Amino acid sequence: MRSTIIAAAASLLAAPAPAQSVDFTFPSDGSSFDVGSTISVTGTATGATTAGDLDLTVFIDTSFSTSLRPLAGEGDSRQLVDITTQAITQLFGTLSDGTTVSAIEFNSRATNVFEDLILSATTRPGIASQLAALFPNGGTDFSAALQQGIDNGVATGDQFLFFSDGQTGGSFQTEAEAIAAAGGILNTVGLPGTDVDVLAAIATAGGGTFFDLTDDVGRIVDILTGVDGGGNVVGLSGLTVTLPDGTTVSPTANAFGQFTLPGFTIGAGENLFLAEASFDDGSIATASLRITGDDGGGSTVIPLPATAWMLLAGVAALGGLRRRRG
Repeated sequence: MRSTIIAAAASLLAAPAPAQSVDFTFPSDGSSFDVGSTISVTGTATGATTAGDLDLTVFIDTSFSTSLRPLAGEGDSRQLVDITTQAITQLFGTLSDGTTVSAIEFNSRATNVFEDLILSATTRPGIASQLAALFPNGGTDFSAALQQGIDNGVATGDQFLFFSDGQTGGSFQTEAEAIAAAGGILNTVGLPGTDVDVLAAIATAGGGTFFDLTDDVGRIVDILTGVDGGGNVVGLSGLTVTLPDGTTVSPTANAFGQFTLPGFTIGAGENLFLAEASFDDGSIATASLRITGDDGGGSTVIPLPATAWMLLAGVAALGGLRRRRG
């Protein structure tokens, strides 16, 4: 089984390697919730430059060859284009609300499927429908696809994910380097039938990562969502979070380092979450999140230190002694 993830070398035009970090994104540090509330904490661990929330553009090859059914022998009759778009939809499902997403369809030409949409409960169904409506047609032009991405705009930290099963009739080097020079990170996913060397070269020129799924497209969802050691494009090698009750969990992070913790019931007083992320270069980043448990009556329950409890116990004992003497 071949699901090799080839980390591409950054091009000379790419930005310097950024500092690694791990952060909690919801709720904000110092938030207060009623005691007994169950919340799902989210966060991001990344070794890639970011400018605020994640901004992601996906390039989707819809050339005629994506009408093939590579998993038919395994009982999966979906066309390759459907395998790809459904995997992207599942990836979007792991991204936090507030993430900006764009999709570019390309075959003999390139067009925007949607541009700069903000993920939310309102927009997600429409995004899924637009992706599901794509169908195979025409040839393959990598240059047109990448140029469309450039025309849409590239900012520092923007992530690009390029899916293709074919070979291009156009160039790509100049466009890929332009994305990296503007601070973007261009990652590629090689689907069955693609020219592996070309897809790897695009990732190299774009300062990103190449995922080789030419022989293992059935694992595309795992690769994108981080399931079963799927991999990521941000250099994350390990992630653990210690919950307020002392339990340690290892949440699954998607391809861009975003993670969601299991629902946790807030207790009285301070609830402390501690995250530790390790990266491919051996570095480690940590973060903390403090949530206060409120008793629901407008006052915050603050646990007393042990010495205070001892003092109160002593006062109570003296009171009892006085009553007996009286």
